[in-house]
Amino acid sequence: MINSVVGGGGSSRMMFPSTGMQILSSIIHLLGVSIIAHCLSRRIAIENLTTMDGFRQISWPRLCIILVFLDSWLFVFMGGLLIFGAGVELHPLACSLGVDICIAFYATSKIFIYCFLMEKVYIVWAPPTGVAGRFKSPIYNCCIVAVSMYSVVVAIAVIGATSFFRNDGACVIGLRRYASASLLGYDLFINLFLTSMFLWPLFRYKFANAALRKVASRTLFAALMALSTSTLNILVLTIMHGQQLAWVCLGSCGTDVVLNALVLFWVTGGAGAASDDSAPTGAVNHFTSCIRFPTVKTDIGFDPAIARDTTTVC
Repeated sequence: MINSVVGGGGSSRMMFPSTGMQILSSIIHLLGVSIIAHCLSRRIAIENLTTMDGFRQISWPRLCIILVFLDSWLFVFMGGLLIFGAGVELHPLACSLGVDICIAFYATSKIFIYCFLMEKVYIVWAPPTGVAGRFKSPIYNCCIVAVSMYSVVVAIAVIGATSFFRNDGACVIGLRRYASASLLGYDLFINLFLTSMFLWPLFRYKFANAALRKVASRTLFAALMALSTSTLNILVLTIMHGQQLAWVCLGSCGTDVVLNALVLFWVTGGAGAASDDSAPTGAVNHFTSCIRFPTVKTDIGFDPAIARDTTTVC
């Protein structure tokens, strides 16, 4: 469907190749904000953030989960607003905002996910080493360095961002090939690195019990799911020379963050998070046959700050 071109280089209205594609795009955004809103509302209720005590008591890993949901909701909402509200093909500013919100919200949601994974890595490595704090842990500092490299990737993405109107008035956004390639390479590296760092200690002790196997299998599935969706999304963008129609790019990135949010909701216990289903207490007490940890419940297993003081090694 091609429309007449208006002043400013855009089209007189949004352009979709078919009614079906328009319906699909609307479903992605409408269903996406509904799904993430559910995940967010459940976490807020679980953490009791309707009171000041809840805000004061929330831990950094739990806050990361909420920030992922909030960031993802804002991204999908803003994407839908640009496509079906402002219209990315109605004005050059709206077109350029499409790639801007992709980089801003997509990148920040990834940062919060990486921070959450860092905490999981710290939990399985801190007790055996007996380290007195996060920033005194070599493993945690290695993770910080690895995640900090993402700032370089984001800077490259900002520099390589592109948006323009085709001759038919369609808005095209994306990243230049060097930017999309660096984003793809880093996403593969950091997901494999953090997941390996989390699973390696568990594999070393051959999964002492069924509860520990459940934690490991959930984490592995979540990592593979997140890696698959993100890799496919960025790979398609790279193959297409870093250029996609705005509604396609926003829709694919929106689908990516919705799936990541769902996986995170599931792996942290979802509605059962209050009972610490994401990391059963049995896994804490039987991490190995020689290392004993106290049962201090959090949504990712136990509180290492307390565990460090009471951990004993045979």
